[in-house]
Amino acid sequence: MAGLVEADEQAGLLEADGIDVLTAIYPEAVCGESRISLPLKSSAVEIDIEIAVCASAVVDVTIVSCKSSDDRKTLLLFQNSLREELRETYSANLASDGPLQAILDMFEVASSSFSDLVEELDERDEGDHLNSSVAVKLDELENLVVSVMYSHHIIAKSKLLLIKSLVKTLRLKGVMLVGWPGAIVIEGGESAIDTFLQEMKRLKWKRFVERGRIDLETPLFEQWDVVEETKLFSQMVRRTRKGGAILALAFAT
Repeated sequence: MAGLVEADEQAGLLEADGIDVLTAIYPEAVCGESRISLPLKSSAVEIDIEIAVCASAVVDVTIVSCKSSDDRKTLLLFQNSLREELRETYSANLASDGPLQAILDMFEVASSSFSDLVEELDERDEGDHLNSSVAVKLDELENLVVSVMYSHHIIAKSKLLLIKSLVKTLRLKGVMLVGWPGAIVIEGGESAIDTFLQEMKRLKWKRFVERGRIDLETPLFEQWDVVEETKLFSQMVRRTRKGGAILALAFAT
């Protein structure tokens, strides 16, 4: 992965002492007369990012390669978002702080955003390989329960993919409300629900809690559904014989 900062054609963006400061903070940076390159590497996802910046603050971000074609949509969204963020950061700070600080701020934003991207893709990989990593004795007879979980929001694609994989692997049923707020009503064997909840708690949430469980004698749900409207979510839950109690847990204040 490489990001490069192109110097102004008449006078370089940085003087020698500025280059010394930059390389002291980013030892991996390679500085030349007309450009400064900063590698951003992750062996886990194998993505190359190229950042081109000139004195007029024209920033471009290009995804050079990635490990999986399945990540392409996420990377394109990341590319567009980071491009705008770097342009704003660089142009906003150049006049007031000078080129060195503007470049440092830009690299800090790029590094932080890249770390977030790597974490998201790693979570997705974990979900893709869940079939081989989650050991649950599904054939054993155990208590059937429905768990009610609440979140401040459920929107991240990486989380949705992981939940989808968990539901399939653990043979769970129920309904999930995506958006603000988010809610999960999920039915299955008690050990499977324990595993699902454990995996959810490993993720980063603004708020995520299990509001409660209800023991079942017979199943409430026939399949797994994902909806984006609170009204539809409530209707689907209310149709079950435990609907009132479930909704009271889901949206308790």
